[in-house]
Amino acid sequence: MANSLRLILCALLAMPGWTEPARAQPAERPQQLHITIVESEGAINNIRQRTARESIVRVEDENHKPVAGATVLFLTPDSGPGGVFQGTRSLTVMTDPQGRAVARGFRPNRATGKFQIKVTAS
Repeated sequence: MANSLRLILCALLAMPGWTEPARAQPAERPQQLHITIVESEGAINNIRQRTARESIVRVEDENHKPVAGATVLFLTPDSGPGGVFQGTRSLTVMTDPQGRAVARGFRPNRATGKFQIKVTAS
């Protein structure tokens, strides 16, 4: 039985007009990444509660399509108003299939005032 299957497959491969199935090409890496703030811009956090709203960004390619699996770095100021992510000033997360990255676990420090969280993606 195995021999006859091999012959049939060989015959199909030799038939005129038969083409090999297309193979999946690896996804091309985006040339440029764009970061859009989804949540937390202008947020007011109550330092007495020691909790904060999550920062959420969306990473898109040069065609404004979401980029899944991008590495996103959130970095808080080293002094003055700011806070930490689980005890450290930086947090690295990967984007989900919709290109979103969520900075969970931010805890504001006791310094009052405005501050920015720097966000980079690669």
